[in-house]
Amino acid sequence: ALFTHSWTLNPFAFYGGRVFAMVQAAFGAGMLAIVWWTAEIALALLQARWGKLDGLVLALTASFPAVGALALASIAQVHASVSSRLRVLALTSQDPEWRRTERRFRLVALLRLGFLALFSLAGGYGLYAFTHIGA
Repeated sequence: ALFTHSWTLNPFAFYGGRVFAMVQAAFGAGMLAIVWWTAEIALALLQARWGKLDGLVLALTASFPAVGALALASIAQVHASVSSRLRVLALTSQDPEWRRTERRFRLVALLRLGFLALFSLAGGYGLYAFTHIGA
């Protein structure tokens, strides 16, 4: 259920080997990055409005990147575990479908990294724009 759940932002989604299905699965991880950056921008603007000394805003601003990095590391660990298991199945099984599935899963992971990097750059620029240019 983890890989087939239809939530748009599912970072584990794998809907099959068709091109549109792989792009759709990878796009969700990028959109999840946009949601994270939107929250980071909101915290930065809140900190600018309330001041740097407000305890709650300071705690949220300081802990938010750490929580995001921990979430990314957890997602990467799940992908590594599944990829490792698919590799074993592809090498030991006589069924060629396991090899195709492993290659497709690896391609989705690369697409997911690409969308994540692209959308993170956009989010980082958004943070910069809202906190420096728009100030």
